[in-house]
Amino acid sequence: LLVQLEKLEAVLAAKNREFADKVKLGRTCLQDAVPMTFGQQFGAYRTQVNRLREKLAEVNEEALYLPLGATAIGTGLSTHEGYLPAVYQWLETLTGEPYRPEADFFDGLQHGDFYIEFSAQLKKIAAFLSKMATDFRIQGSGPRAGFNEIIVPAVQPGSSIMPGKINPVMPELMNQIAYQVIGNDVTVTMAVEGGELDLNVWEPVLLKALFESCSLLSRGIPLFIDKCLKDIAINEEVSARYAEESTALATVVATLFGYQVGSRIAKTAYQQQCSVKQVVLAEKLLTPEQADYLLDPMNMTDPQKSTAAIKRYQTEMNMS
Repeated sequence: LLVQLEKLEAVLAAKNREFADKVKLGRTCLQDAVPMTFGQQFGAYRTQVNRLREKLAEVNEEALYLPLGATAIGTGLSTHEGYLPAVYQWLETLTGEPYRPEADFFDGLQHGDFYIEFSAQLKKIAAFLSKMATDFRIQGSGPRAGFNEIIVPAVQPGSSIMPGKINPVMPELMNQIAYQVIGNDVTVTMAVEGGELDLNVWEPVLLKALFESCSLLSRGIPLFIDKCLKDIAINEEVSARYAEESTALATVVATLFGYQVGSRIAKTAYQQQCSVKQVVLAEKLLTPEQADYLLDPMNMTDPQKSTAAIKRYQTEMNMS
């Protein structure tokens, strides 16, 4: 799973670079927001995968501590002298991993908080993958009555009943894998909670759930990369139009002339079915040149460029 997450991170980093200059409309609460780039969207995904991979690597190290040698309830009863050092040395030789005995065998046999922590990391990975997959399903919706701003690769001829309909099969696969992993996390939690008195007897279902989750994610991620992520494309014409026509561009107007003016401009643009830029020019709040650099969606994706644009405007006004 760590290997697959590393591959996923690399593909997302490549998409971050590929889409660096592809503008899109950001959205909050499923409503139009200010522009951003697809590069920034995929860069955020890459950052999340990097963090998830590092956390999983940390918990992977904790998995090397075992209660092997605890025998009866943690007493070590019936073990021979030298057994513990020998068996852990043999395990390391056999596997190449530095397995170590639990510090407290009584604790190790009773308490399964490690299982919950490990399962939580798997759940976090699943939740992210499902969220990203849902983003693609929403952004690829349509093509005529949806967002239609990204193109999700087709992996089947189409709908079984509607010719030409391309379903987002691979994102939906990731959603379903995530639902199973999250369900397994509930199983793990309940099995740990149910470990009464001096021995947790529910390790069979714990391990079944954890291995199943690892397997689903390890097998699902490369399929998702190969059949979806690496070939995702941008509908640049639609995406640029969304960014240019968003009433959220009035945020710049609010910065220059106050929130009430910005709100009025946004409302007028919406009512008249035109752009913020057109309203600003009609009301002569800005010159055409000023509107071009202040309301350029790409400039608004970069805080340095947008700050420079506002500073340029303020300088021009002071000079006049």
